[in-house]
This record gives sequence, C-alpha cells and structure tokens, in this order.
Amino acid sequence: MLSTIAVGTDGSATAGQAVEAAIGLASATGARLLVFGAYAGSDHIVPEGGLDEEHWISHPSETVHRVLDSARQQATDRGVTADAYAGDGDAADVLIGLAEHHSVDVLVIGNKGADRRILASVPKSVVQHAPCDVYIVKTT
Repeated sequence: MLSTIAVGTDGSATAGQAVEAAIGLASATGARLLVFGAYAGSDHIVPEGGLDEEHWISHPSETVHRVLDSARQQATDRGVTADAYAGDGDAADVLIGLAEHHSVDVLVIGNKGADRRILASVPKSVVQHAPCDVYIVKTT
C-alpha cells in the first residue's frame, strides 16, 4: 500500500505534468503527497515554461517555495493531503535526500532530460539512486 507519494517540480510545464500525475496517483490511493523542489545559489538551471528568469536568478529559494506552494495548493484543491519541501543543491541529490528523509514510497518525476548521454540528467540520477520506487511521467 502506498502511504507517501512525492513529486519533484521546478515549475516548468513538463514538471506540471508530473505534478498532475502525482496528484492523480495520491487521490486514487489515498496517500499523502509531498511536493519537492531544489534551488542552488549561482549554479542553478532556470526552468523553461513561464517563470520569470530574472526573479529566479536573484531569488531562487523564494521562487522555488512559490512553485511548491502552488503545486501543494493544486493537490489540496483536489482533496489530497499535501506538504511541500525544498532543499539547496543539485536537483537529483535534493529529491533523493528528501525522499529518504520522508520515507517516500514512490517518487514521481518527469522524463525531460532522460535522453542525455554525456551529461547526467535528473531522471537518470534519481532512478539510479532513489531509496524508493520511481514513477517516470512521459512529459516530452
């Protein structure tokens, strides 16, 4: 039985698809949903899809919390118990660490970047190192 589902988001349109899938899964199983995000000082990646790039660069923590609050509210509006957590660092490392810390049963992520062959991608790193099952949403 699933009791805790988590989803990683950066506020991009593709991550929004993963959030939707996670909300649906949590709703169907009665699990609580944890929404995770990452930020990093100066070596962050600004997500595509409508976020204000200048604000993201100058206030990464604030921007991530705004994104997470929005996703949490989406879940709550659909009757899913949800909380949000952010961490400073590499996105894959943060997602893996938060999943472990919160004893997540399933971590939901989008597949964007999974086709990279030279550089590591968040989906590849999460799949290889997550302490739980990983549900990859086809977003691209």
